[in-house]
Amino acid sequence: MVLRRIDCIARRIRSADRAGRTITLRFRFDAFARATRSHSLPSPTAASATIESVAIALLAAALTMIDERGLTLLGASFGNPENESTVQMALLPD
Repeated sequence: MVLRRIDCIARRIRSADRAGRTITLRFRFDAFARATRSHSLPSPTAASATIESVAIALLAAALTMIDERGLTLLGASFGNPENESTVQMALLPD
């Protein structure tokens, strides 16, 4: 379910000819406590695979917290948008 939402976000970004750098997951727990985890990429992207891998890593890092507190809501967002046409390609990809 989470990957489906992330893919939907990535498709919307691509359809708007945009790219972004920051993936954010928002967690809500029992008693309405909240937590946020985010990661900023070195360069903007709209690639589903890249966005999904970062989101999975953020979710994996939060699993202990989720187990302890009981997750009631999970949200995802993608920030620091730029026009994809202005993004400079890397000379040597990672």
